Amino acid sequence: MHPSDHSPPTPPPPPPTPTPIVRLADLDAAGRLEAHARAAHAIEAGRFIVGPTELGYAAMASGAAGGNLRLAAGIAPTQSDPLRLPAWLCPDVEHLLGAVPSLGGVQRRVLRRLSPGLLLLRVGIEPERLAALLAELDMPAGLVDDGRFLRVRLGDSGVLDRVAHLLRRSHAVLVPLVDAAGRTCGDAQSAAAAMTAAGSGSTPGLELFDAGEPSGSVVRHLPTVLDLNAAGGVHVAVEGAYQRRFILSQAGLTILFVCTGNTCRSPMAEAIATGLLAQREAGMPVKVLSAGVSASSGAPTTPEAVDALEELGYPPPRHGSRPLTRQVLEQADVVYAMTRAHAQSILAMDPSARVQTLDPEGHDVPDPIGAPPGVYMQTARRLQDLIASRLKELHP
Repeated sequence: MHPSDHSPPTPPPPPPTPTPIVRLADLDAAGRLEAHARAAHAIEAGRFIVGPTELGYAAMASGAAGGNLRLAAGIAPTQSDPLRLPAWLCPDVEHLLGAVPSLGGVQRRVLRRLSPGLLLLRVGIEPERLAALLAELDMPAGLVDDGRFLRVRLGDSGVLDRVAHLLRRSHAVLVPLVDAAGRTCGDAQSAAAAMTAAGSGSTPGLELFDAGEPSGSVVRHLPTVLDLNAAGGVHVAVEGAYQRRFILSQAGLTILFVCTGNTCRSPMAEAIATGLLAQREAGMPVKVLSAGVSASSGAPTTPEAVDALEELGYPPPRHGSRPLTRQVLEQADVVYAMTRAHAQSILAMDPSARVQTLDPEGHDVPDPIGAPPGVYMQTARRLQDLIASRLKELHP
């Protein structure tokens, strides 16, 4: 028999080193600040930390490490629950507004009025800008986005948010942790076990923060999920800490329709939009205006336009024509132009105006002035269809 046949058995691998748990309740104010600073340094160095959120425990990492963390923690990218998916942990609303300058006036107003607060946002961004932003944040495509919407976590719920404020760059990823049964980790021990099972529990420098903070334990209110679409609208996808009615009451929206003389198309659009909004469930307050790029002041809506509106069941506007001015534009959150030429005139007056052609495909709505009543009726029906579509974008 060969001597090697009597070699001793290979010893089992040593158990993983237990993850240290930082119990913030045991620290004084200076100790907690030092722990937060140490955690921020770990994030900047490419490591990750674990701590409590209002949903349970989550791992936090830089964007560059976050892709590996998602795979290690077994967070499936096909999860349907947005609260269980990784998100960019943005330190505050001003960081977000700077990163996504395309957000509209209503969206900005809602975010500023609700922040700081428990919000998960799905922000619609043009693909090229989204790719550029992900590169700036050091985040791989698909980690905190689905190619069209960026998931952003805004909140004020504990240690992880405080650590995010200390980062030199706002590039943190928040990944909810689940146990082997797919349940959210609700305490430090189960979070440590989840990290160990994922192969990340023995990572040098990993720290886990206990929820027992002097200010209270894990927050019990769930975040409200808001969809902010590229058209400037706000949609409450999931009620949570904030209810839908309250959020919409904070929004307020002013829509401006623009044509040439403000006697045919834009006053018809104003009347139709006002009528359609009156049929909707009470929610976001909406003000509707109209003006003309070459309008005089006080001219009446044409009789043919009035007749078309009344046939469709919409009361005509009571005011006379209004010339378009920068002051009128400044009141508007969203501007809809009847033609591409009108949109160009608006941008020449105010390059920052959020103007779109009323037709999403960019087709003009021709001027019916001087045409027979049937053409006015066709125009009114087309306006009704286009406006209904646009209102659905703004207020689903």
